[in-house]
Amino acid sequence: MRIPEVSETEFTENIEKDDFCRRFGNPVLIRPEGSKPLVCMAWEYYERIQKRIRELQSDAMGCAPEVDYWVYELKIQPEDELLLRKAAYNQGMSLDEYFVSLFEDALAQKDREDAAEMNPSGRVLLVRYYPVRKGQTEECARQANGL
Repeated sequence: MRIPEVSETEFTENIEKDDFCRRFGNPVLIRPEGSKPLVCMAWEYYERIQKRIRELQSDAMGCAPEVDYWVYELKIQPEDELLLRKAAYNQGMSLDEYFVSLFEDALAQKDREDAAEMNPSGRVLLVRYYPVRKGQTEECARQANGL
């Protein structure tokens, strides 16, 4: 595909006109004097191109573009498991429920002291996290994120 070309003067004299794209093309290549060429296109055309690029990238990954949920992989030291089980029991939660609340609260905390209170041993570590997109399996998400 060959993009139509205009001089810098033609561009500046005509860009404000309603029929610019019809007369000169969309997109159009501008050749400024003493500089590298520039591409100009209507905003709507740019948005369509960007949407199509995102769709193609999503198709290439084999998944839908929208994030359905995130997977967070946490690591707990074996010697800390009993401490966390007791804390979960005191809160009336299972260990999994406690982990989820612990992690959500830690993410919400901006003060390191408060976050440390939510993680009493300081040894629950976030190993990695990645998105799972709508219509995608967790295994596909791991592969798509290079894990």
